[in-house]
Amino acid sequence: MNVLLIDNAGIHKAERSVIPENIICLIFLPDYSTGLNPVERFWQYIKRYTKGEIFSDLREVKDYVADILKKCSEETIASLTGFSLDT
Repeated sequence: MNVLLIDNAGIHKAERSVIPENIICLIFLPDYSTGLNPVERFWQYIKRYTKGEIFSDLREVKDYVADILKKCSEETIASLTGFSLDT
């Protein structure tokens, strides 16, 4: 079984969402806990490079972000999205 950790966005709980039983288990983060969502730290990283930029269209935004992602090392991504299991 696959486990998918997601936030409580309305789209994730839409009645029309079809979640295959015995294939995917959804675990919802508590409300207002963006610090627990690893992708939020990654988006903050992306925003550092896009702040103040002006784009003419969505394609330009996608290309710009794609260039940023291509330059990210595995170590950078791991450091942004990983959590220490040490307590």
